[in-house]
Amino acid sequence: MDLQDILKAILDAAPSIPDPAFVKFLEKLAISSTKEDPIDRQEAYYNDAFDYLEKIVTTIIRQNPVFFVNPGTCCESFRLAIAAEKFRVHQQANQARKMRDEHQVSGV
Repeated sequence: MDLQDILKAILDAAPSIPDPAFVKFLEKLAISSTKEDPIDRQEAYYNDAFDYLEKIVTTIIRQNPVFFVNPGTCCESFRLAIAAEKFRVHQQANQARKMRDEHQVSGV
């Protein structure tokens, strides 16, 4: 059973999963798992996870604003931190693609 099959089985059980954000995360993972290029697939997995993490953290902050001096600023700061991490992952993926392409051209 490959990842695609596992995700499909989980999504088939989605009506019993009470968290719509988690279901959306699984749906995105299922789409990402179809990418043929392993570097693209890995980058997509990271982005899916970062999006889900952002959703979870900002939801917690918004549901518990009393614990934060400025909930809006906290959410925005976290969103920016996630964007920075996505950018870092994208740079690493580009570097990996470049190295792969150079190896293919050199015949190694």
